Amino acid sequence: MTKLPRPFVAHPDVVASMMTTLLRRGIPANELQDAVAEVQLRALEARTLATATVDVRGWRRVCAKIAAEYAIDESRKRASRATYHAGLSGEADGTAADQESPHEVAERQPLLGALQELVLTGELPDHALAILHAEAADAPPRVVARELGLTGRAVARKLQTIRRVVREHVEQRGLREARPAPPLDPGP
Repeated sequence: MTKLPRPFVAHPDVVASMMTTLLRRGIPANELQDAVAEVQLRALEARTLATATVDVRGWRRVCAKIAAEYAIDESRKRASRATYHAGLSGEADGTAADQESPHEVAERQPLLGALQELVLTGELPDHALAILHAEAADAPPRVVARELGLTGRAVARKLQTIRRVVREHVEQRGLREARPAPPLDPGP
């Protein structure tokens, strides 16, 4: 059995070298412990370490290189998340100009209640919820149609029916003044 050299990944000089490299490469201080542990794990998993390093200086050199590569990977991940991630957060999206006024929110509440009632009673056409979600996301009718296996005109007609039914329901309940539905481009 071959005796492997003692791994010095926990040696104070090696850890200090890793921490310095990680901090210089942009790893936040609050993530430093996790980053050091990840670099130590990667160093222990590396096959070349068993034969290449037998002293603290060798482990420092190798661990500093692994730490630098880890920091680059994390930096790329953060940049990618900042560019493409649109997940849930507690922060408001956009600027104050993008946000609804309290009047707009108050005006919308009766409509949402009416829509919920119509959904529960089954008075809306087939695919109503999918069409409304797509409409809220500003998806073109042709895209929605393709996903639902319908034509663009069928989706446009269903959306007009949904608007009409909701408008009539709101008028009957006296929730707000009736307004004509905006025209919709049916797409191809």
